[in-house]
Amino acid sequence: MKKLVIIMFLLSSLIAGSTAASAKGSTFKDVTQNKHSWAIESIEFMSKKGIIKGYQNGTFKPDNSVTKAEFITMFSQLFNKYITNDDMPTRKFKDVPSSHWAYSSTSKALSQFTYSTYAIKKGNNYFYPDNKLTRIGVVNLLPVLYDEIDDSQEVYDILHTMKDIPKREYSDEHLKDGRFNYEVDGTNKVYPLLFEGLELSDDHSALVGSSLAALQKKGIMTANEGLFNPRKTITRAEAATILHRLYLDLQADGTLKKYSSK
Repeated sequence: MKKLVIIMFLLSSLIAGSTAASAKGSTFKDVTQNKHSWAIESIEFMSKKGIIKGYQNGTFKPDNSVTKAEFITMFSQLFNKYITNDDMPTRKFKDVPSSHWAYSSTSKALSQFTYSTYAIKKGNNYFYPDNKLTRIGVVNLLPVLYDEIDDSQEVYDILHTMKDIPKREYSDEHLKDGRFNYEVDGTNKVYPLLFEGLELSDDHSALVGSSLAALQKKGIMTANEGLFNPRKTITRAEAATILHRLYLDLQADGTLKKYSSK
């Protein structure tokens, strides 16, 4: 009996050691357990899928910022079967010509529906591909592959837990705050969500608010202690984590094959 206990102890020690090693392990020398434990699994996943690659010196640069073009390209490569709704014409951008490295991704993933993520000037669309992306920018730019919430009360309750997302009772004055100024790239803009009772009252509030609530509920993008940090620039580690969580969410609900062959 004593011998059996010793054997079981050794086996459990080996298993625990193996688990700890895998938890600490990262392909990249600058992705550490101390700082990036929350992102290691996602970084490894995205790297193995060839979506976000490291650098020749063995680093990943997890804390570097991500541009609009980089993020939409990551999305398009991971969800390589996604094509924007056929009923919505794809967007062509003056500053993303066919020779641009992100041309295929932007033309495939962005439609007229994502009006707030680009500007329209003198009849031309401008994407501003090199602009750094913020957390609210991800909410605006990320195509809605996930299920949204039908219950207005639930959406209302979730949004009201986010202390740094401004919310107001509907007023016509708020519609003059720039949210419908199509000459300005609204990707990273933070406008108050307007409510009439429990309902999000204007198109902008409905699009952003419903996405925020769904992303929070599903754990794809979440507020930390009530703070969503909408203006915070996202990093490569965060981009990897957001897209990996979306991948896992679609996998769990059985719709992944519709959007990805990865």
